[in-house]
Amino acid sequence: MNLSFTHRMSPRQGCTELRMTGSGGKTVVFSLRFLFILKG
Repeated sequence: MNLSFTHRMSPRQGCTELRMTGSGGKTVVFSLRFLFILKG
């Protein structure tokens, strides 16, 4: 089974989006909201 991962992060919204696309054309979207802030 072939999976393609697409990761997108929106600093403004404070959430990250992870997409998994399978060979069947189905797309699963995970939306995670950060509850913490990383300081450099």
